[in-house]
Amino acid sequence: MNANYFKASLSLKYIFAILSTTIALNSCVNSDRANKQVFRMNLYAPVTSLDPAFARSQQNTWMVHQIFNGLVQLDDSLQIQPCIARSWEISKNGLEYLFHLKTNVHYQETEQLKVNRICKSSDFVFSFERLIDPKTSSSGAWIFNGKIDSVHPFIAINDSTLLIRLSKRFSGFLKLLSNPYCSVVLPEAVKAFGTKFGVHPIGTGPFQVNYYVPGQKLSLVKNVKYYESINGIRLPRLDAVDISFLQSRQNEFFSFISHDLDVLTSFDPSFKDKLLDRSGNLDESLRGKFQFVKSDFLNTEYIGFNMSRIPGGLSADQYKQIRKAISHFVDKSLLVKYLKNSIGIPSQYGFVPPTLQGKAKFHSKPQTTDIDNVLAPHISLSTTASYADMALLIQKMLKTKNIPLDVDIQSPSSLADLKAKGEISMFRGSWIADYPDAENYLSIFCSASIPPNGPNYFRFKNTRYDSLYTRLTQEMKPVEQRKIIQSMLSILDDEAPVIPLFYDESVILLQNNIRGWHSNAINMPELKFVYKL
Repeated sequence: MNANYFKASLSLKYIFAILSTTIALNSCVNSDRANKQVFRMNLYAPVTSLDPAFARSQQNTWMVHQIFNGLVQLDDSLQIQPCIARSWEISKNGLEYLFHLKTNVHYQETEQLKVNRICKSSDFVFSFERLIDPKTSSSGAWIFNGKIDSVHPFIAINDSTLLIRLSKRFSGFLKLLSNPYCSVVLPEAVKAFGTKFGVHPIGTGPFQVNYYVPGQKLSLVKNVKYYESINGIRLPRLDAVDISFLQSRQNEFFSFISHDLDVLTSFDPSFKDKLLDRSGNLDESLRGKFQFVKSDFLNTEYIGFNMSRIPGGLSADQYKQIRKAISHFVDKSLLVKYLKNSIGIPSQYGFVPPTLQGKAKFHSKPQTTDIDNVLAPHISLSTTASYADMALLIQKMLKTKNIPLDVDIQSPSSLADLKAKGEISMFRGSWIADYPDAENYLSIFCSASIPPNGPNYFRFKNTRYDSLYTRLTQEMKPVEQRKIIQSMLSILDDEAPVIPLFYDESVILLQNNIRGWHSNAINMPELKFVYKL
C-alpha cells in the first residue's frame, strides 16, 4: 500500500459513516447462504499447494491444517493433545513411540474420488515415507531426517497401532509431530491424482475442498464425517469457509470494515497508527465496532552477525566488544513502542521467546558499554525495505554513541542469498518457530547448521554450545531441560552472535458476531471451533 494513502484519505470515522449503506446492502447478498454458517477470510498471498508435504508457507500451512489431521495436536497453551492418536507410550530409552489410533476417523469423500473408510496406521506409514522420499522433494523432509531408525522407522503393527522408531532420543519429538507436514494423507488419493494431489487433497480434517482455483479462489465445506466434538456439539460448527486472495492490504482492510470479511489477520504497517494506540490497544474510535485479539506469537526479531566476517582492523575480542555495545545501546522498548505500537515484547529473555521458557526472565551478564579504546569501523546493517524504518532508528541510536552504522537495503531474495553465502556482516532477521520447543530456536546456532546444511547464518561455532545442544535433545525431564537452555542462552549472550530485539505478538480483528476463535503462539487458526451468532 502507498505510505501516503492516509494523507489524502478520509478519517476512519467518516469512512465508517459512508460505508453504513454498503454494509446494509451486503447483508442481503448471498441470500442462498442466509441460513448457513459461512466464514469469510482473506489470505494475502495465494495458496500454492494443499498437499501437507508442501506446507511450507503460512498460507499453505493454515489451509492444510483445516483439511488434514496428524497423530497429535496442540491446545491453546501449546501442550500436546491427542488427535488421530488416542494415546501413546514412549519406551524407557526414548527410541520407540507406540501410538494407539482412534477407530472412528473417516476420510473425506469428494466428487473426484469417493472413498468410505477409516484412517489406518498403514496410512501414516505411507504418509511419513512419502514425506522423506527424495522423489517427493518435500520441504518438510527435515522433520524426520537424522532422527529416525535407518532400517524400519515406521511400522504398522495392526490397523490401529503405529510404531515409530528413532535412531537417537529427541526430546521434542511429539511437538515435532504436531507440524502440518506430519498430517496423514489418503494413499489412494495420492496415487490417483499424482502431482495434482495438492489441488485435489483428501484428508481427515474438519473441512474439505469444495472449490479451488490456485491463486484465485478457495472454498471449503464441512466434513460431515468429522469425528471431534466439544461439549456434545459436533465439529466443525461452520458449514463453509470462503477464502479470497486479495493481494492489496488496502482492499483487504476495506473488505473487512465493509463486513465482506469476518476476520483481518494482518494489516499494512501504515495502518497501525489508525488502528492502534501507543499502548498496543485498539484505537478508541474503533472500540466496540470489532473484536480485538492480541496473543503471543513465537517469532523472535533480531540483528545477526556473521562471525566469519570481522570488520577490517579489529581483533576478535574487539569485534565482540562492539557487538555487545550495540546490544546495550539499542533501545528495544523504544523500537516496540514507536515502530510496532507496543505490539511485541522487548527482549529480555534471550533468543528463545518467554512462552517457551515459562516466562522466567533470563538474567544476562552486564553488556560491555565502554568502547573508548576501540575505533568502531563502519558496519553495514543489511535489511529489506519493509524494515528500513527499524534499521534507520537503530542507526540513529548508535550514532549518539559514536558507533557508525550504514543501512543496506536489499530485496528479500537478495538478502536471503547473501546470508546463505555469508557475504554480509550484519543483518536483520526473524525466526518463527516450526514447532513449539526451545530446541527449535537453539538449533540454528549449532555448527552443524552452518549453510548449506542449515540456517546458521551467523556462522557461529562453539564446542560447548554444540555439546549442550546434544544434551538438550536427549533430556526428557523439563526441569533439566530448562537448566540446559539457560546455559546455552548464557553462551549466546556472552559471545553475542545475535541481538534479540523483541518477541512478536499477533493481532487480529474479528466481526462482533464471531465466536469460538482460538489462538495460540503458533498463530494457527483453529476454524473447527468458530461459529457465528
